[in-house]
Amino acid sequence: MSREFIEALAWGLIHFTWQGALVALAAACACTTLRTSRPQARYAVLVAALAMMAVTPMATTGYLLARPHGATLMTALPLPAVAVVAADPAPAAATLTSIAPASGSSWLAALVASWSGIAAFLSLRSFGGWLRIQHLARRNTAPAGRAVEECARRLCDRLGVRRAVRVVRSSVAEVPGVVGWLRPVILLPVSVVTALTPEQIAQILAHELAHVRRHDYLVNLLQTAVENVLFYHPAVWWISAQVRVEREHCCDDLAVATCGDATAYARTLAQLEALRGTAPALLPAATGGSLLARVRRVLGHDASRRAAPAWLGAVVPLAIVVLALVSVPPPKAETESPTPEPAPAAAAAEPSPEPDVEATSAPAPAPEPKADVTPAPAPVAVRALVAQPEPRPEANATPAPAPAPRPDPKPAAATTGPAPVAQPAPVAQPAPVAQPAPKPSKGGYLAGLAHAGYTDVSVDDIITLKNNGVEPPYIKGMLGAGLGKLDVDQLVRLRQHGVPPEFASSVVASGLAAGLDVENVIRLHDNGVAPEEMRRIRALGFGPYPVEDVIRLRHNGVDVATFEALKEVSGPAAPAEHAIQFRMFGVTPETVREAHHQGFNGLTYEQILKLHKAGVI
Repeated sequence: MSREFIEALAWGLIHFTWQGALVALAAACACTTLRTSRPQARYAVLVAALAMMAVTPMATTGYLLARPHGATLMTALPLPAVAVVAADPAPAAATLTSIAPASGSSWLAALVASWSGIAAFLSLRSFGGWLRIQHLARRNTAPAGRAVEECARRLCDRLGVRRAVRVVRSSVAEVPGVVGWLRPVILLPVSVVTALTPEQIAQILAHELAHVRRHDYLVNLLQTAVENVLFYHPAVWWISAQVRVEREHCCDDLAVATCGDATAYARTLAQLEALRGTAPALLPAATGGSLLARVRRVLGHDASRRAAPAWLGAVVPLAIVVLALVSVPPPKAETESPTPEPAPAAAAAEPSPEPDVEATSAPAPAPEPKADVTPAPAPVAVRALVAQPEPRPEANATPAPAPAPRPDPKPAAATTGPAPVAQPAPVAQPAPVAQPAPKPSKGGYLAGLAHAGYTDVSVDDIITLKNNGVEPPYIKGMLGAGLGKLDVDQLVRLRQHGVPPEFASSVVASGLAAGLDVENVIRLHDNGVAPEEMRRIRALGFGPYPVEDVIRLRHNGVDVATFEALKEVSGPAAPAEHAIQFRMFGVTPETVREAHHQGFNGLTYEQILKLHKAGVI
């Protein structure tokens, strides 16, 4: 490798220390803003941030290589204060440009060599792990059985997996996982096959097939490559860890949507915790991440899903703009240095500001500029030579008087002397007539609280309501929602979770959820329950159901059509679990009508479900 490429690569790696921090900051703010959104959104943000981290050092290195010869070293390395005294400036410039590269190339080469060695070691270790995974998929395996293969085939159809997936039983693997991308293989440990029920095995297969559908094995390989190359930056490891966490959350959601029972899936995860083993780093496994946190999230008790502060919505675009503006240094640093450099030389040679202090010691200003131009100070000459290899002292001395009047305060005072004539006019313009405007404050926030009926609250409570954005119209709307008299804390919680009064009143009016209070309304809102769907389901005669069942209906995608099919079979007294099972196995009103059309009118819920599973109807 050439010396220019080594130096550009070294500075690209150095610049990535702050570039990676900016990318991680933007990703963290975006994920905090999207905390209440689906995990797919946070996963996309984190993967994009990791890809940007992988591209940034290469882009910076290419940018530095494309600059003019010598510009990379001059702008990147801090030059020492070298005193060069020479009559002719050209040899001094040549000497300086020959000394500067030699002073920095040695430690830059050592930096690149150290980085290359560690990256190569980590890559070899990852390659060994990849070989170990391939060995797991080929050795000590046996067919998983006809029932498991048929279950995997049905799950592939529901998830839309078009590739051929092979399911094997492994006596060596410790956790379920997926191996391969083009020809994926699902490994089921013997302990899992023998300890779990067929329904639980189906849920594990749904999770692993979600990895196959999302191409997580390939993304994990690329993610590991980025970790090996950019190993020295903590932000890379943090982003990569968050990618793995959100990846498991995405697969959990797909598995729950496919299997239909979030509670049973949570029990399966809890049982896997007892069977947990060690999974290789390159193996997407069902036991990845914190199983306890995943169980809480599946059951809707995720403590991290809180409303994000509103100011984070402005931080994300601001961080992106800052990253775009300061991603790399400006390309032409040579043209910027001559303008500030001659200024101190001219200021030292210019007698115009000095006569104000030493008027008696300088009777003749003519000989002074000639003596100052010839013996120029050494440090100023060094900086001028670095910035411009062909300086012209005579030309520099001529335009020097131009910057001199700028710092001089006396000419500025002289020019502003006649200006006070126009100042009396603006003094008379500020009319005091507009100042009695505080009159409208009589009908402000306090009047709105009184109109809403909140006159018995303390001053601290009023300040709390105001600081949390609880306006009087919001209070009045919540009072008419049917939740009863609400205290200050309840109003603040409803406002912080973004619950509109229309949502609360619609949920209460639907009558589908039993035992509604402020906390339950917040839970329904945070879990995305639609009040219109609740109203239509209640209109069919179903319910009321506990709030937990209503949330489970939402998580499993149960719609009005599913309840219409259930009503034709069991009537409106059926529990919510029957609707979830119908939705899970795809039973629709057309399915029930088909059974009636064939003459089977008295079929029960269990019989319809069993016939549909067997493919009869």
